[in-house]
Amino acid sequence: MKRFIVFFLFLIFVPVFSARAFTFNPDNIITDFELKDKDSMSLSAIQSFLEKHESALKNYSDTVDGVLKNAAEIIHTAAQVNGISPKFILTKLDHEQCLVRGCSYHKDPVKLQKALDFAAGFGVCDGCNIKDPKIQKYKGFARQVEALASVQNDYIRKAGRGGIRAKGQIFKTQDGFTITPVNQATANLYNYTPYRGGAGNNIGGNYFFAKLWDQYWGSLLYPDGSVLTDGNSYWLIDGGAKRRYGSSSVFFSERDSRDAITISGAVLEEYPDGHEIKFSNYSLVQDETGERYLLVNGRKRKIDGDETFRLLGFNPEEVETVNSNELSSYPPAVQITKDEVYPQGALVKATNGEFYFIQNGFKYPVHSEITALNYPNLAPGDITREELARYYAGTPQKINEGKFIKSREGVFYIVSRGILRPIASVQDFIALFGEQKLSDVVEVSTEVIALHKIGETIATGSYERNGKIVPITLPVVATTPRALWVNAESPQSVISGASFVVPVRFKNKSDAQWGKGDVYLLIKETQTRKENNDIVPKDVAHTFAVPLILETKGDATLTFQLYTKDGSEVKGGLYQTRVFVKEPDYKARIVSHTIPSKIKQGKTPVKVEVRIKNDGSKPWIRRKTGLKVSTSEGGASPFYDASDWLDIETASVSLDPKKDAILPGETAVFRFTLKTDRALLAAHTYRLSLFMTDKKEIINLNGKDFWEGTLRVER
Repeated sequence: MKRFIVFFLFLIFVPVFSARAFTFNPDNIITDFELKDKDSMSLSAIQSFLEKHESALKNYSDTVDGVLKNAAEIIHTAAQVNGISPKFILTKLDHEQCLVRGCSYHKDPVKLQKALDFAAGFGVCDGCNIKDPKIQKYKGFARQVEALASVQNDYIRKAGRGGIRAKGQIFKTQDGFTITPVNQATANLYNYTPYRGGAGNNIGGNYFFAKLWDQYWGSLLYPDGSVLTDGNSYWLIDGGAKRRYGSSSVFFSERDSRDAITISGAVLEEYPDGHEIKFSNYSLVQDETGERYLLVNGRKRKIDGDETFRLLGFNPEEVETVNSNELSSYPPAVQITKDEVYPQGALVKATNGEFYFIQNGFKYPVHSEITALNYPNLAPGDITREELARYYAGTPQKINEGKFIKSREGVFYIVSRGILRPIASVQDFIALFGEQKLSDVVEVSTEVIALHKIGETIATGSYERNGKIVPITLPVVATTPRALWVNAESPQSVISGASFVVPVRFKNKSDAQWGKGDVYLLIKETQTRKENNDIVPKDVAHTFAVPLILETKGDATLTFQLYTKDGSEVKGGLYQTRVFVKEPDYKARIVSHTIPSKIKQGKTPVKVEVRIKNDGSKPWIRRKTGLKVSTSEGGASPFYDASDWLDIETASVSLDPKKDAILPGETAVFRFTLKTDRALLAAHTYRLSLFMTDKKEIINLNGKDFWEGTLRVER
């Protein structure tokens, strides 16, 4: 998909990067979320970004289906249609043809046009002639952008098949580096550009993409819905851009001062400018055509006529005359008719004590905890059962944008686009939002958390405040550690040999915080220990998720005790429980196998056979029970054979005996091949496990969840 000449252009035209520290992880360049975040930039944010960087694309247009569209529109449309981040598209256009930062060869109109015609380098292989008719069909800026975006989904669908690299696969790049991508987004980058780069001269290949990504987006850590302030004005982060509130009254009409995050002007400069938020929430406006609108939560609701305006009691003196261009950033919402009872929406309380938000003919349930968060100063109106029944049922309301919450387990979140974005640690929270914001965090129930999707984690080890980058450290005060047991999720019974996790929650009752690694939880019976992996402030609970395997059948006592890192018991840090260890209903034993201990690296796959006896008390369905092969860490096997295995994890189902179920006492035969041409010359520990897809359950194999072996690959 690449031009050989483009690769060498990377070696010549290198931008001057900021002093911000850059770390390159070739196995994890961007995350799947970052690749698929189609709403990361609005149309105006894309245009503002191009203008900010004096891009060759800022005034460029191309014809799409007979309609002339500017570059920002083309990028935004491709992002939305294909579900691919516009940030990814912009970075790739710069990576391929220098179309954001600009390069000296763009001064030549012929070379610039060639760069625009093959903006993403799509369809142009190393050494190909771009005049080839097969390549000419991809010519054109709009075609290139669409192809770049759409092929990312092709890679995802075909991952692991037909030479398309998948996450977890081990492979070598064309410049000789061994890569094991931890996610599909990184695998996609190598599918598109099969070079790692970054060797010797530290430029080229995906190293260069990563460096551009860090330059453009590395410091944009505040998600959509965040409100930033420099002490003078307020800005909303929306679609990846900063939108300035026209006045304090406009800001306070829709947000709370506690939502605002104080930052430096240097941080604000990193964000492109979006449309100004000029009007207060619930403003009445009229454009030059005479159409009147009610502006509600960033949307415009058209009022369908004079009679509706009069019947709903709107005041003509409150109507502000505007130009339609001033409303361009307000997407249309449901039209207001004379039948509307609550055009601005209303919080109501039913006779059974439940809360609802009424709007647009729908009743949206509001959890009592969310009521306090979203409407802290609003008293709900009463509504009868009969009146409530007139409205259609809507989905439960979520927490408003930009709010800070934490779970009962002590995980901190900020709400963005209705999604909960976890904050990696308390230290990261303080670095980004300031220590004073800890007092604004509201703890919510598991029930409220479950109403939201969980998004990408936000993490930073340092952050730019007051114009310079400083590492954020918290003072650790010497104190006698104390704890209070809060709760635990211990099962009543477990299966012998099967792994399980016991989350145990303790609150820090010391006079100061626990630093990272200051305490650990020890299970005395198994000598399993788990350190606190985060800073735990005073009076904040921390969950220790302890993995366990118990093999001795019968009643078992488990004693969980907190210790300091020097081995002293933490006062109050004790929890004890009993579990019953039972024989598994589904268990099996490897009778024999032909997997060799040594194998030659080569193109020809090696056929192997594994015989497994059903030692349990229940049968398993033959075609629904797969033999999975993985690495010792549970990752994708380097011996995966796309032409033989069922998928990247499952090597085979039982081929013999040819019957519906494998009964207790019967032996199942699994046959599959091992592909060695991409496996490293080394000793590989592999895992075999049996998984029932119909029951979503692992079969106990040789007394454990999996059986391990070692296979050495030699020349």
